[in-house]
Amino acid sequence: MASNTLPKRSEIDEKYKWKLEDIYDSREKWEEDFEKVKILCGEIAKYAGTLGKSADNLEKCLCLRDDILSMLDNIYVYARMKRDEDNSDPVYQALTDRASTLGTEIGSILSFIVPELISVSEDVLYGFIKSNNKLKLYEQFINEIIRQKKHILSEKEEKIIAMSYELASTPKDVFTMLNNADIKFPFVKDEEGNEIELTKGRYITL
Repeated sequence: MASNTLPKRSEIDEKYKWKLEDIYDSREKWEEDFEKVKILCGEIAKYAGTLGKSADNLEKCLCLRDDILSMLDNIYVYARMKRDEDNSDPVYQALTDRASTLGTEIGSILSFIVPELISVSEDVLYGFIKSNNKLKLYEQFINEIIRQKKHILSEKEEKIIAMSYELASTPKDVFTMLNNADIKFPFVKDEEGNEIELTKGRYITL
C-alpha cells in the first residue's frame, strides 16, 4: 500500500473525484436555487382545488411539479455529496440538513396532487389529455394513479406521511454519521508486518 494512513481527499488525484461543479459551481448558485424552489412551491400551492377544472390548470401544475422536483434533486444531491466528501465537515452537514428539510416541506406541499386527481372522474382526466397535447407526457402518470386509486390515502393523510419523512430518516442519518465520520478503526499489521490504518475500503485487501 502506498500509505499506512488513510489519505486525505486533497491528496487524491482529481481523476478519481466526482465533479460537483457540474451541478453548482458555487455555494451561491446553490442558495439561489434553494430560494427559487421555495418561491415555486408558493406558486404550485395556488393550484390546489383547481386540477379538475381545466386541462390547462392540470398541465401547468404538473409541469411546475416537475420543475420543483428537478431542482430539489440538484439541491439535495449537491449538498449530500459535498457532505460525503468529508462527513465531519459541519458546513455541508448543515447544507444537507437544510436540503432534507426542504424536501420534507416540498413533499407536504405537493401532497394535494394525487388525492385531488383521484377525485376527478376518469372521463374528465382522459378528456383533458385529448384536449391538451402537453398532457400526453403525463398519460402514464395518470394511468398509474387511476390504477392505484383504491390504495391512495386522503389529502390530509398523504400530507402527514410526507411531513414524517424527516423524522423517519433520522436513524439512518445518525448511523451514516457514526459509520462514516465518527468511528475510527485501529491500525493492524499487514502481511509484511507494517502498521496499516484499517478502513472499510481496505478491509478486503487486508
